[in-house]
Amino acid sequence: NTELDEVEKNYLDKLNRIGIMFFRPLIMASYANENIIVSDRIKLFQAIERFIFINFRISRAMSNHRSSHYYNAARELYKDKVTISKLIEQLEWDMDYAFNEDGSYKVNYFTDYIEKRFSSNSSGFYGWSSIRYFFYEYEEELREIRSQPRLTWENFIQNKKDKISIEHILPQTPDKGCWNSYVIKYSETELKYLKGSLGNLLPLSMAINSSLQNDCFESKKRVKKDENGNDIRNGYENGSYSEQLVSQEDDWTAENIKNRGLKLLDFMERRWNLKLGSEEEKLQLLHLSFLNKEIQD
Repeated sequence: NTELDEVEKNYLDKLNRIGIMFFRPLIMASYANENIIVSDRIKLFQAIERFIFINFRISRAMSNHRSSHYYNAARELYKDKVTISKLIEQLEWDMDYAFNEDGSYKVNYFTDYIEKRFSSNSSGFYGWSSIRYFFYEYEEELREIRSQPRLTWENFIQNKKDKISIEHILPQTPDKGCWNSYVIKYSETELKYLKGSLGNLLPLSMAINSSLQNDCFESKKRVKKDENGNDIRNGYENGSYSEQLVSQEDDWTAENIKNRGLKLLDFMERRWNLKLGSEEEKLQLLHLSFLNKEIQD
């Protein structure tokens, strides 16, 4: 079945992007065992990818967590002594510590990790090691809704040419007059949280990050032309799907950062089958709870 084969390839690509870790022997065993059908193998790949994302990328478990078990499981699968469904059950069981009794994710694991990023170097979500993988998956969802992809993983990963860079929409140094409302209205700590919050970060599809820098939002959105009308710099409006969505905003306020952050967390819930809790818990994760207090005051 060509369609299934394509899905299988897609999930293998995802596993390579997120980092297969100690699951490589298990994946190889799923091919070596001729009794395993493609649809079951896809289910296993999906479960492994979810396990890696939840266990290692947001819950920040030790990198060898349960590794010996899955090395042994690879031998069992190769010898046809364990089923795919049993392995998927085990993967779920080994993530049980990260979930509450009602099935919701214990979001404090991720919140505490992001807080450390804010405390150590003020980077926040910008310092999240899986930010590129997350944004690539988000772009993939937007691609499926529309047509062709604008970003490829080869261009997305950080390299010497930095074809894709993660942009702070509200700049790290908001020293132009158009950003004065932030500088005047918010404390240094609140400004740090706004700049490093998930909703303020955007992957740029071309190496234009340095040329945008501290530009005003309206300028960042638009293509910049020279005196002869030739394009000299791209803007959000002709970038990735993520950039195009941001370019549709009239202004870039704290409320925009909050709303986009919540939308991105909604995507995380859909993509990895998670419940991140109430809006208040999500705002704590985004480090933007002070915006709700601002409204109440």
